[in-house]
Amino acid sequence: MNFDDLRDYQGSCIDSLRDGIRGGHRCQALVAPTGAGKTVIASYLLGEAYNKKTSAFFVCDRVSLVDQTSALLDSYGVKHGVIQAQHWRNRPWEHIQVVSAQTLARRTLEQRPRLLVWDECHTLYKSVIDYIDDPAMTVVGLTATPFAKGMGKIFTNVVNSTTTNKLIDEKWLVPIKFFAAQEIDMKGAETNSFGEWKDSEIEKRGIKIIGDITEEWVHKSSQYFGGPAKTIVFSATVAHGEEICKNFQGRGYNFQQISYKDGNDDRRRALIDEFRKPNSSIVGLVSCEALAKGFDVTDIKIGIGARPYRKSLSSHIQQIGRVMRSHPGKDFALWLDHSGNVLRFMEDMEEVF
Repeated sequence: MNFDDLRDYQGSCIDSLRDGIRGGHRCQALVAPTGAGKTVIASYLLGEAYNKKTSAFFVCDRVSLVDQTSALLDSYGVKHGVIQAQHWRNRPWEHIQVVSAQTLARRTLEQRPRLLVWDECHTLYKSVIDYIDDPAMTVVGLTATPFAKGMGKIFTNVVNSTTTNKLIDEKWLVPIKFFAAQEIDMKGAETNSFGEWKDSEIEKRGIKIIGDITEEWVHKSSQYFGGPAKTIVFSATVAHGEEICKNFQGRGYNFQQISYKDGNDDRRRALIDEFRKPNSSIVGLVSCEALAKGFDVTDIKIGIGARPYRKSLSSHIQQIGRVMRSHPGKDFALWLDHSGNVLRFMEDMEEVF
């Protein structure tokens, strides 16, 4: 890969960010849909910093995205290190470093880079907010869903790139066929302090339709793809995800869960690496939130929404973005909605797209 392949709007974004810096904006938000190549743009910026021997950090939203980001930087020839306990790429001498927000929260880093790229910056981690409170640091935040309260206090300029509908028209993304399937009944369910349904309520109610989830998937994957197709499932809780996996496995389909129960990074890394293979033995990955942001396996053809949201349009859009990336031979993706989110957020989603 090389940066000569940047799409026109990606190059325009870089020019706009430079204009913003010249205009005195220390912290800017780059808004681009899932699949627009935000991390590619970030890699270009980091590559420029590397060429100038300027220190720069790329802050990932979660630990599970560190290796993915590192691999992309490798593909562009950007030398870098990773700041993470016992990571094989611990190279503190490199100008470019990849670090997770969780690591920033756990460690006190004396190093202050000149440039910091903050992925999924709508997730306002206090650790990152405190770290970037440095007048000498230039910050570029990346997000597809700039809806979080408080972003305007941090970012003084917004650079918009393109829209989801344009990316579909230009074949950078694929359209989705949405199906309103058997829905988790959330009538009368208790809510938490954030106005969302409690996880315990979703788990208890979601267990009741796990058989429907499997049956719908078997039917639709056969109808549209002639058999099992690579799938990602968003569950309500880890226990809910475990039951979903068991049901699929009981039907002879290899579904595996990514969660805090992975035990160590090696097991999670092995599952994701296997899932990335074109001929993967894993048909589906199940996750609560760990794979909702930034996860970019392009040949996923089916998404299953089994986590109802009352208010979080951002979470809904992040989830469906996992199946929209283009891939050779992939003309569209399916979304099997067992959460009610598609109809609940339809008008707002169409406006965002």
